[in-house]
Amino acid sequence: MPIEADSGEHRSPVELYLSWESDDALVAPTWSGTVTDVYVAAGSTLTSGDPVLALDGTRRVAAAVASPLFRPILPDTRGQDVVNLTTFLAKQGVNISPSDRLTWSSWREITAWAQGIGVDVSDGLSEFDPGWLVYLPRESVRLAKVDVSVGAPAPSAGAALATLASTVVGARILDPQRLDGAKADKDSPLDEVQLEAAATRAPAGSRLLLGASELQVDDARQGIAAQSLPEVERLVLADTLMASAVLETTNDNLSMTVPVSAIIDGKCVLREGKTGSAESVPITLVQTEGGLAIVRTELSIDDRVLANPDIREVSCS
Repeated sequence: MPIEADSGEHRSPVELYLSWESDDALVAPTWSGTVTDVYVAAGSTLTSGDPVLALDGTRRVAAAVASPLFRPILPDTRGQDVVNLTTFLAKQGVNISPSDRLTWSSWREITAWAQGIGVDVSDGLSEFDPGWLVYLPRESVRLAKVDVSVGAPAPSAGAALATLASTVVGARILDPQRLDGAKADKDSPLDEVQLEAAATRAPAGSRLLLGASELQVDDARQGIAAQSLPEVERLVLADTLMASAVLETTNDNLSMTVPVSAIIDGKCVLREGKTGSAESVPITLVQTEGGLAIVRTELSIDDRVLANPDIREVSCS
C-alpha cells in the first residue's frame, strides 16, 4: 500500500481518568486559649507553612510532616519527632539541618521562628510546643468547610478545624476509542483491565490541553505530571472520574501516514521490495486517527508497505 508524507497539525481526543484522595478533616492538636484570628476559609487552599488560626495572639501553622508532633521538644531532645520538626522548619527557610537531635545552635534558630509566629521569647524559649503546628496530611489541601470562629475557645484536641475537599492525586491518559463507550463515575469506576486496555501515550512533542490549559505529562507520557494535577483539580467538578482533553501534535517532514494494519507490534512495518520480498523498517508511532497512523520513519514517499502482513516470522529488532 502507498504511504503519504505528513507535516500537518492534528488534534486527537483523549480521556483523563482521575484518581481522588480524601482526608476527612484537619484536626486540632492539644492546645488551649481563645481563637483571636482565623486565616483560612472554605474553598481556599492551605499549604504547609501557612497559618491556620491564632490562639491568644500566637499563630498556629499548618505542617506537612511524616507524623504529628506529640510532646514538647527541647535542646538535646532526640527522636523521629525531632526529624519531623527540623525537616519542616528547614523547608520554611529556617537555617537548620534535618536531624534526629536538636542542638543548641538549632535552638537559636527555632527561637527566632517562634518569635515570628507571636510567641513571647523575652525570657528565652523553654520548649517547642507541639500545639504550634497543625498536622497537614499533604503539602497542600483544599478546604471544603471551616469549623472555627474568632472569639470561640480553642477547639479540643482531635476536634475538626476544617473539612478537607477531595484532591486529585493521579490522572491517566486513555484512548476513547478503546473504551468502547464505557463511562465512569464515583459509584461505578473503571476496573484495572479496562484502564490497561485503554491506556495510551502522549506522543513526543505533543501538547495536552484540558480546556485552554496545557498540562505537563509524566516521564512515561501515560499520565499527568504531579505539578499539573492542581490545575486538573481546578478545572473539573469534585470527584469527577473522567475529563475530556485534547492532544495537539504538529508533525515534521520526517513523519509519514501509513495504514494501521501495516504496523507490527507498534514497532515496524514491512517495506515492499521490487522482487516481491519485504524488509522490516522501524517506526516510531506518533498517533492514530481512524485506520491511519502517523509515524516517524526512514521510509520515503515512494515506498509501499504491506497491510495485514503475516507476522509469524517477522522481527522488528
